[in-house]
Amino acid sequence: MPQPLPSQMHTDKFLTNMSVAFYQEATQFVAGRVFPIIGVQKQSDLYPVFPKGFFWRNEMGIRPLGGEAKRIGYEVTTDSYRCEEYAIAHTIDDRVRANTDDPLNPDRSAGRLLTQQALVALEQNWVTNFFGTSIWGLDRAGDPTPTGDQFLHFDDTSSDPIGLIRGDSDLIMSTTGYQPNVLIMGRSVFRYLIVTHADVIDRIRYVQPGMADAQILASLMNVGQIMVPGSVAESAVEGATSSIGFIHDNNSMLLVYSAMNPGIETPSGGYTFAWTGLLPGEMNAIGGVVQRSRLDQAFSDYFVLRQAYDQKVVASELGIFYSGCLATP
Repeated sequence: MPQPLPSQMHTDKFLTNMSVAFYQEATQFVAGRVFPIIGVQKQSDLYPVFPKGFFWRNEMGIRPLGGEAKRIGYEVTTDSYRCEEYAIAHTIDDRVRANTDDPLNPDRSAGRLLTQQALVALEQNWVTNFFGTSIWGLDRAGDPTPTGDQFLHFDDTSSDPIGLIRGDSDLIMSTTGYQPNVLIMGRSVFRYLIVTHADVIDRIRYVQPGMADAQILASLMNVGQIMVPGSVAESAVEGATSSIGFIHDNNSMLLVYSAMNPGIETPSGGYTFAWTGLLPGEMNAIGGVVQRSRLDQAFSDYFVLRQAYDQKVVASELGIFYSGCLATP
């Protein structure tokens, strides 16, 4: 396990008002923003599922004179979640701390090291669980000659991305009663639509000035919010040639309904179950905590970040995933 040497933390003189470090802004990550977060007290448990058909039938009828109204009912099934705990640690030797000069701060760097890696892990797990094929109720793929569930590549001059998303929003609403309100869009797709697609550019002229690009596109496509992830990850092992790239597929999209106010009888494409009961009163909203302790035998301070959660699709019919949106991303 690599650790900074005391000589690396102490030089002839540091400029105390600057240093070079690449920390990603939390706004570039979407894992904690797309779906509601539900705090749970147990690592695993059941939650109720209400089949929607029972509530949408028309079984009203004329009550006969002297007779009872027709009695109806509904079923309740169950599904389950299971939170896994993820953890990562870092130590600061006493000699490193004693020999550190300004502007270096080993405690601050330890916290950032752990939280940045936790954000990357959370985002990569989110992509695995939500942003891919064979996850949602319908998969669509871009194609030069689309058939069936396919669609025309957006970089084809005849494509109609606005019509596609508006039509699919109606499709989801027609079978669930809920209109999708979030569109997670890969950066290549977003850039092409805003900068190059003639139909989108033509319609932008009629949108209120001063709106951000994502707001403009969301308005045109009639979704509440468009998120364009920008988080990156290092895929090379330590010591190998660096290989940093975007975490999300830049040529894909996810259209989905996400509950604004989560609750027992509130549908949502997905939920994040955060095990806040692991350390009651200590875990944050996403089920995470940073703990510090002393390793007396190693004469070091020990920092560990722990996070326990389950990212789960709970209503696959509320989402459509689009792959290969551009022929040449």
